[in-house]
Amino acid sequence: AVESVVIGLVVCELAHSDGPYIDALHVAPDHRSLGIGRQLLTAIAQSVGADGYTALHLHVVEGNTRAITFYERLGGRCVGRGCAHWAPDDVTEVAYRWTDLRAITAM
Repeated sequence: AVESVVIGLVVCELAHSDGPYIDALHVAPDHRSLGIGRQLLTAIAQSVGADGYTALHLHVVEGNTRAITFYERLGGRCVGRGCAHWAPDDVTEVAYRWTDLRAITAM
């Protein structure tokens, strides 16, 4: 029998007040640094672009330097910081935004 294993996932909320919002982007630890995150982010950028959207945004926990480096390498720009509404008061999130989806898909 063929076994299926999920190695990554991305969830994008289109109905967010600020436009398409990546609610989750995860790659299994054993599969990181293989380009899977880039493929997932590129696929979402292409999909929302095909639907007529031009921007994309997300939040990442401050201190998650691996994710922050990844988003910045793919053209994400820090647009603010704030309290993570889903977590205790001492957790800060950093907001990243792509105003031109070509920054992602051209990589």
